[in-house]
Amino acid sequence: MAQCSTFSALPSLGSVPSSPRTFFNARLLDMEKYTLRNTDVVARGFAKRAIQDGRAIEGRLGNPTIFGFLPYPGLDYYLKQAVREGFAGYTESTGYTPLREELSHINGGAESRFSVSVDNVFIGCGSSDLIGTILEVLSPEIPNMLDRLIEVKTGQGSIDPLIDILSKNEVITPEWSYVVYHANMARLGMRNISLPLNGTGVPDVGKLEELLTPNTKAVILATVGNPIVAGMTPEEYMQALNIMEQKAKEYGHPIFLIADIIYESVRRDRNNRVGPITLAMKNGIRNVIVLTVNSASKMMGWPGNRIGWGKASAGDAYEDYFRTFLDYLGNLILPSLGRAALPQQVALYRFFNSINRKKHAEWIDIDRFAERATDWAGDATSEHELYERFKEYRRAEIGRRVYEFANLANRIPGVSLMPFLLKSDGAVDPGRLNAFYVMCRFEALPRGEFSQAARLAEFALELGFKVPLTTPGDEFLTPEARGKGEEWFRVVALMGDTDREEMVDVMGKFANQCRRTYPNPVQVSVPDLSSQRPASEGPMQ
Repeated sequence: MAQCSTFSALPSLGSVPSSPRTFFNARLLDMEKYTLRNTDVVARGFAKRAIQDGRAIEGRLGNPTIFGFLPYPGLDYYLKQAVREGFAGYTESTGYTPLREELSHINGGAESRFSVSVDNVFIGCGSSDLIGTILEVLSPEIPNMLDRLIEVKTGQGSIDPLIDILSKNEVITPEWSYVVYHANMARLGMRNISLPLNGTGVPDVGKLEELLTPNTKAVILATVGNPIVAGMTPEEYMQALNIMEQKAKEYGHPIFLIADIIYESVRRDRNNRVGPITLAMKNGIRNVIVLTVNSASKMMGWPGNRIGWGKASAGDAYEDYFRTFLDYLGNLILPSLGRAALPQQVALYRFFNSINRKKHAEWIDIDRFAERATDWAGDATSEHELYERFKEYRRAEIGRRVYEFANLANRIPGVSLMPFLLKSDGAVDPGRLNAFYVMCRFEALPRGEFSQAARLAEFALELGFKVPLTTPGDEFLTPEARGKGEEWFRVVALMGDTDREEMVDVMGKFANQCRRTYPNPVQVSVPDLSSQRPASEGPMQ
């Protein structure tokens, strides 16, 4: 019997136990490698030891609050107000309707002809939750797939239906992508197709056409990437939409574009902002269903409140298909009760309502909230103007901190930054630092059992230094690409001046040791993932 071409996270058919309980345990263990927090840095206890000793320099998760970035004051004010007024009940499955109504207007203001219907807006627990939810809607075959796996193992069914299910669940993502994309595809048995990056660090849209097939369910494109912080231009994003539009016409079914826009508000070049739904509507896209996801975690500084929102738009070519998708989302994937807490939804509603209508910000008249705005509020009193000033101030401070780290790290002998971040003369290009992250590597350090991130932390712990906690770069690659080519680690470069200097100092000491230990580093090449697109038949290893 030929081996099924399953996604590599699934156990091979020969190892699938007959007991459903045992099967799910094996599946859980096999998926562990996809989770963000199961890196070898954590697994070896380095992070826990460093934190217990008070020696950790955080650089793992994009949580701005741990670096001193306080939430926008109005959000906390409206949350306290909602709790005090007794908002403690349930909401409908897709979220608090007044909030969804306000969000439906955000594309271009309340009068914009590119706004979407309130029925096309849904609320979740952050953008990660929403991406997983959308992919789950696109994989309704998963229960059947699990049944077929068990039937094949026990000799009660044919392998052919399983192959058919898996072959029709392809999702295209950039080769460097946020780990949640990969984790959810592993969970849902979807096949991940890698789209290479071009020389500027954004997805190579020119290669998208050759990767699309009739089996493509969706394409995930962040307007600003994580961990690669390059930002796509409106022209590049529109090119991708046009390619998908033509292919969807050819295939006779829609293609979903999942647009992760969470870092769009951090983008440095404000003239190149990308609004995927606005682009699709303005340019008459009819065959692509566009879904944007965003949250209050990054710019607003509200990550612990776990609230995000998704918006959907489709042309008239597949209106029935689109409505079925929304019905499935609301009635089956998000059944009966909303996921996000009601007080947070009410607070966010009042915030957006105040912005959209340019109301006077109530909180600015209360000293304990107003004092948090002294650095940026000026003489502004309307919510709209206050939030615009807040974003401008925060964007500048994020840019300053990330650039300072990148610039110092780039000067360490033996340390390389991703080439996308550099000018032709080798200096850091601040215009390409559009999010919180910097990707680095120790040039002399060969691949080993543990990542460069773990070995850096271990070095610092053993010698009594402050301990840089970072994320292994392989976490952001598909399983097929891990362990190959140059090895990187991701730094959340939002730390303050003291932590930044100490992290760079430890990195310099470790780079020196690497160069002494490995004076003749092995040269490796970056794999070309564009030629590794899995066929619909044969094993995927």
